[in-house]
Amino acid sequence: MTLRIFISSQNIDGPEAAPFIENLQRNGFIVETSPRSPHYGYDLKWKDWYGKGLAAALDRSDVFIFVVDRGWDSSTWMWQEAGSAFLRKKSGKLRAYYCYNPTSITAFALGMYRYLSEAEPISFSNAVMVLKNINLSTDPPETQRQRMEESFRQVRRDHPRISDLNFRFLSPREVLELRRLVEQSASESEINNFIRGEPNLLSSLLHFADTGHHGGKVYPQQVIRPSVKGEPKGLIPDYLMSGENSEGTSWWVLELKGPGEKIFSGVGENIRLSKVANEGLLQIHKYVDFCKEHQSSMREALKLKNFSVPTGILLMGREIELSDPHRKAMKKALGGAHAPVRIRTWDSLLRSLEHKLAFCGHTKHDPLAGKQLEDWADEENT
Repeated sequence: MTLRIFISSQNIDGPEAAPFIENLQRNGFIVETSPRSPHYGYDLKWKDWYGKGLAAALDRSDVFIFVVDRGWDSSTWMWQEAGSAFLRKKSGKLRAYYCYNPTSITAFALGMYRYLSEAEPISFSNAVMVLKNINLSTDPPETQRQRMEESFRQVRRDHPRISDLNFRFLSPREVLELRRLVEQSASESEINNFIRGEPNLLSSLLHFADTGHHGGKVYPQQVIRPSVKGEPKGLIPDYLMSGENSEGTSWWVLELKGPGEKIFSGVGENIRLSKVANEGLLQIHKYVDFCKEHQSSMREALKLKNFSVPTGILLMGREIELSDPHRKAMKKALGGAHAPVRIRTWDSLLRSLEHKLAFCGHTKHDPLAGKQLEDWADEENT
């Protein structure tokens, strides 16, 4: 059995859709498409597309993929195709429902968000592998979906790449899995590996600074200073992130430490930063100082649009450590709202994620605290 794929695009001959379609056909998939745009010639499919043609094409298909390009979200034509496929996916008539967004467009009309939130992202580089994974599967739809999700995550772990950040694409499953890792005091490498597969978990960090409402990006393991023999050691932060709001673009450099690591050592008033926290803060200061000195060259060499001096974030530890008033006061003094480097606990990230899930209608209570969700911006105790 050969997988039949329907590609929905308002310009099947355009630079976004055409190479993608050719790649799938070259790898043996049967591909059917939207009609050719009237701007590029007449297509016989238009004769009865909305009456019977679209329904018949979807009935013949196993997988639906819509291609996002400029103007996609304001097209009634694309809305009808995405909506018809969405209903078929919900009723089990389609095996999979994907979104191909090659130019990382983030501004969408609200009417299309429902379809975007249901669609799994797919890329040029992983499409063939992902689709072949479901080609001959006879497993239940839920099992297939879980296998596809894990395929996407594994690709992101093995091949770190720039990803868009959008909290609307968060799911309770990934937040609960992060909570499990935090509660079990997972190692730094284990929790970092999980986040690389679920980059939208980092979207809540942007909202600590009241940004990201207009989108954001994450750059995992971005080399900001390459390692050259005879020169100082190279600089590769865990994550470089950007967030956009109405005032422009802001940048952050993020360093992760395990949830089981302590921020402070010592007792009472005789407290000091732990060795791990001290090393983490010093490393972030190196990143920030280098970015400050070389921001124009980084903007040009790394193609970082609107790049500016980043704020540093050290994500580590648990907030239970801050129940001691001396430690709580020390953390506040070290990284207030306007400090160049800030310390955040894993609990603060989880609480923010719970708030975002509630905003999207997934949950009404914070399982961490067992009470109504608190304002994510109130970070006095985390």
